[in-house]
Amino acid sequence: MGITDRLSDMQRKELNKLLDKYENRKDYGKEEKSPRRTFLHITKKSYPDYYHISDSKFRLDYNAEMEELSKLGLIELIWEKFQEGEFLEKITLNEDKLAEIYEALGRKPKINIYQEMK
Repeated sequence: MGITDRLSDMQRKELNKLLDKYENRKDYGKEEKSPRRTFLHITKKSYPDYYHISDSKFRLDYNAEMEELSKLGLIELIWEKFQEGEFLEKITLNEDKLAEIYEALGRKPKINIYQEMK
């Protein structure tokens, strides 16, 4: 059973968001890469259910799903200070695993699509 079989809808959605951000960077497809990493910030504005006061189910489910992706080595979790395991600050794309992520999502890198169009 590969990674593809194990990914939930939420995991796929978040990995796709990270890949979209990665592919929209100015240095995408260039030899000289910026050392900056690709993040998804977990904020009240972008994830209102994550910070819901009376219902923590979404946050707990989200954390569990992201921890699974982290164990697979696809992302890195960055927790809010003094809130480890409770509140995520951001998740980071592991660029060393890009090929695996694209394959797991059944997605082609944008650069390959551009090269095929030439």
